[in-house]
Amino acid sequence: MVKRSGRYGAFSEHSVSLPIILTNKVRAPAGASAASLRPRLVPPLQELESSRLVLLKAPAGYGKTTLLRQYYDFLSDHDFAVAWLRFDAAENEKTRAVAYIAAAFAEIDPGLNADLAPIFSALPPLPVEDILAALLNRLESINRHIFFLVDDYHTIHDAEVHKAFFYFLVNMPHNVHCVVASRSLPPWTLSEISHGGAVRVFEDTEIRFNPEEIAEYLKEKHGVILDDAGLKALYRQTEGWITAVKLASLSLEKQHSGLLPDKVITGTHRGLVNYLAGTVFERQDRETQEFLLQTAPLDRFCSSLCDAVTGSNNARAMLDKLLRENLFLEPLDAQGEWYRYHSLFAEFLIDRLEKHPRLKRADIHRKASFWFEVNRQPYAAAEHAMAGGAEARKEALIEAAILSMVRASQISLAIGWFESLPKAFSENKPNVLIPMAWSYFVARRMKKAQELLAQARSLLTQRPEQLSEEDKAHLDEFLVETEIAELDIKRTQLGEVPDIKILKAIKERLSPEWHFLRAYVELQMCHANIQEDKLDAAFAAASDSVIFAKKVPNAFIANLALEQLAQIRFLQGRLDEARQYCSQAIDRALDDIGAPLPVASHFHLLFAKIYYESNDLQKSHAHLDEAMRLTALNESPDVLCETEILAAKHIAVSHGEHAAANRLIEYNNRQLDLSMPQSIDRVRSYQAWFLTGCGDLDAAEGILKQISAPTGRAAPPPTLTINPLLEIRYLALCRYLIASQKAEQAVNWLRYLLRQAQQGRRTQSCIAIHGLLALVQIQRDQPDNALRNVREMLMLGEQGGFARTIVDLGDDLVALIDDYQKRLSRSEEASGHEERLQYVRHLLNVAKGSVAPITAAKSTARKSMAEPLQGEGSYDRLTSRELQILELIAAGKRNREVASELLIAESSVRWHVRNLYAKLEAHNRTEASAKARALKLIH
Repeated sequence: MVKRSGRYGAFSEHSVSLPIILTNKVRAPAGASAASLRPRLVPPLQELESSRLVLLKAPAGYGKTTLLRQYYDFLSDHDFAVAWLRFDAAENEKTRAVAYIAAAFAEIDPGLNADLAPIFSALPPLPVEDILAALLNRLESINRHIFFLVDDYHTIHDAEVHKAFFYFLVNMPHNVHCVVASRSLPPWTLSEISHGGAVRVFEDTEIRFNPEEIAEYLKEKHGVILDDAGLKALYRQTEGWITAVKLASLSLEKQHSGLLPDKVITGTHRGLVNYLAGTVFERQDRETQEFLLQTAPLDRFCSSLCDAVTGSNNARAMLDKLLRENLFLEPLDAQGEWYRYHSLFAEFLIDRLEKHPRLKRADIHRKASFWFEVNRQPYAAAEHAMAGGAEARKEALIEAAILSMVRASQISLAIGWFESLPKAFSENKPNVLIPMAWSYFVARRMKKAQELLAQARSLLTQRPEQLSEEDKAHLDEFLVETEIAELDIKRTQLGEVPDIKILKAIKERLSPEWHFLRAYVELQMCHANIQEDKLDAAFAAASDSVIFAKKVPNAFIANLALEQLAQIRFLQGRLDEARQYCSQAIDRALDDIGAPLPVASHFHLLFAKIYYESNDLQKSHAHLDEAMRLTALNESPDVLCETEILAAKHIAVSHGEHAAANRLIEYNNRQLDLSMPQSIDRVRSYQAWFLTGCGDLDAAEGILKQISAPTGRAAPPPTLTINPLLEIRYLALCRYLIASQKAEQAVNWLRYLLRQAQQGRRTQSCIAIHGLLALVQIQRDQPDNALRNVREMLMLGEQGGFARTIVDLGDDLVALIDDYQKRLSRSEEASGHEERLQYVRHLLNVAKGSVAPITAAKSTARKSMAEPLQGEGSYDRLTSRELQILELIAAGKRNREVASELLIAESSVRWHVRNLYAKLEAHNRTEASAKARALKLIH
């Protein structure tokens, strides 16, 4: 029983006179059931019964009332007593508010009015606290769970009403539970409410509709079906704001098409303008309105920036107010320093700003530009200078920003800015011409890249007197960078392997302080070693590239080198280490407000591949979508090729290999010509792979001939070196040969490929080749050999946690795995192979459609070995390259001999030796060798 207590504050002693109750405020709104929408936001019954309060907090138009009605239907269907109350501004008086609370419960307990009448009419009048106590006692006497659903609580601003409702929540008996919908967080101490049961708060990030829920809503309510691209575009435009989705659906209904226009809903949409004006903007005071208008053109802002553009010094307080009232303000970082508006709300505000008699958008951009320049964010400063029409400032700011943008992989933006400027802007500026040449190279616009490099070379060699004094000091460095870029463009256009001897000669010419060029050449050494299947040497070169890139600093090159570290570990079947490198890189590939840089697309793609391999298809899809989104920002056709290949693999799982082949053929016809030859080769190899899988051998043969796969050769030449990145060409060839009943030819190729993969320690390749060998041995009527290949394949797969490489080889191989499982289960040694049997059963379930991920076997899983890189602490750990050099100098080899053996520059050896001395706290080779042996770093 509740007794009166002063703990929650005394209420003033005023007489309570009951208002006339509007019944539509204490009854759930009429309308069709919303039970099928966002069921994830309705907790299970057991959780609801143990909860005290569920708070639904989101801005206007996010579907809170619909969601509350969903709770009402769900609870009513399970025979709970459900009371409903919709507050509005009239309830900002405590006696009226309490009367409405009582009236809501009277709807489920008709005798309640009569029992409480003496308490409401008592003379002298009772404090509101006592009236609530009487109500709570009455509810406790009801022998069933009661749910109290309260809508529009944000309309309450009176402190006495807040205090009364808080008293009600804290003292609710165990059988009463409350669900409150509000645009803002009520001023309650949630920890006190939670003493009697759980408190759950759903924020707008959870309440907004996700793409699947938008698709369901459009189909169910409007009969509109969008394709995947259209659905993603609509979600991106609306950000899950259901009011905007509803308005967009009207346009979609009229066009009778599943294709989405570029912008189906904007902040100037008439319905949206009327909604936002009436329910949000016009309810604010003048100061808040002007703050919203002045900050609307900023795509991100902090309090200091807001003060600069508004000319005030109260931005922090204003941002706190907007946060409290949930006015479409979203934090961009965990510290609550940077924010943005919902994109449609910002468009609405900008439209009103354009019509304002005094505030000018250009002035706001110019003020923002100065703020960003002072705060050392040149490309943001340049962006606002352009938007503000400050032409004189724009060129100077772009010149200062371009190099940092390219280093941060903001390729599309850099190209867009560069092309907006007159040609004369860059004609005497190698510090602009060369970074922009790299940008066009990354975007595979080779002709433009070559044009800029030729312009830079002409300037540097024929007109050096036109250079600035600063550029003259870097003349030699610019010339070498131009040479490296020209070599890389030529290599890319012709699809050639980088010449290690040429790269080594260039390294000898590099000055120690040219960190970017040293980083880039090491990255090229990594590519060259990968293509020659020397993965350990490639790993060491990539490690060096990261170290040099961090000295620039150049995040773009550092991340490309980190990508190679992860890619090498992936090829070696060390998926956990590959995953760790991807995590490291994604954590670093962020701009100054924590948003992902475009280069992060590389790591999301590799993450997607790793999760695909382990059959975690949902996570794979999520990372693939993010990779595709970010790839559009750095204009990388080659990354786009890889995203298309993985997307085709997903389609093969869900719709079959014929659909996967069609996806790649469509991509081939659409834009494959922008990619480098290696990427084109890979896409077409996978086309042949999928076409073989669906039985279209004539089409598969045609594509194999396009990529010069030796379909008529009985065996590979003995000098053939397999580029791991192009191995799929030969695997597709072998799959085609098996399907064409050319077993002897296939087995010759597969045995050669297996030897190469084993020498390169490429686990994933070994797994796939063993699987194909098992299939061809059945064709050759050699079941025992087939069984041996299956056993080897499963052993490697179990160790690394591989699933899709095996299952994607087809039903015939799955049948062999099932046969192996039956034999192993019947054998006397079955009890000693429980982990293997569990792994095999998991694979068979995956083949049947299971989405459960596979993990590496615990007993054989490799320990984490992702090496910390220099510059991040842990100097006691040595990189792979340092260990190689340490072994060689301990064996008595000189720097020149070490350089020759490792195919690196002698200057690089000297640099590594100095690092070794520092890490080992040694002064010479003898001391370093002795300490290394004592620490068991070398033998």
